[in-house]
Amino acid sequence: MSAIASAHGGKDAVDWSEVRTTYETTRTTLREVADRFGISFSTTMKRAAREKWKKPGSVIVEARKKIDGAINKIVEETAQKMEAAVSEMAENTLAELKPWIEQQKAHHLRKTVQTGRRGVERIEKLWDSNEPGRS
Repeated sequence: MSAIASAHGGKDAVDWSEVRTTYETTRTTLREVADRFGISFSTTMKRAAREKWKKPGSVIVEARKKIDGAINKIVEETAQKMEAAVSEMAENTLAELKPWIEQQKAHHLRKTVQTGRRGVERIEKLWDSNEPGRS
């Protein structure tokens, strides 16, 4: 029987918060806790079910799930921020490179045209030197 007396019919009052804390923070079974506090197992079991008492393992699992959820949320938010930052950096880099790219394209085009002109000039010289009547 519990050490706390009750004014209700001479029965012992139960400190349910102590019972619950004992169950949730130790490795004792529900039956062992009920015996320790002098409470019937069925009463203890009904109370535990109604109030959803949890053992340390389940509390840890729940905490891990909450932590994992929070971490996943942070990771997702960070990934989105990083994606936006990288995209912005890429756009800025391309904007900075655009004048240089245009300059390089123009330079390449001039070189290509010059090479083409020299080729045409060489072909014309060869053509002129190979015309019939010229020796």
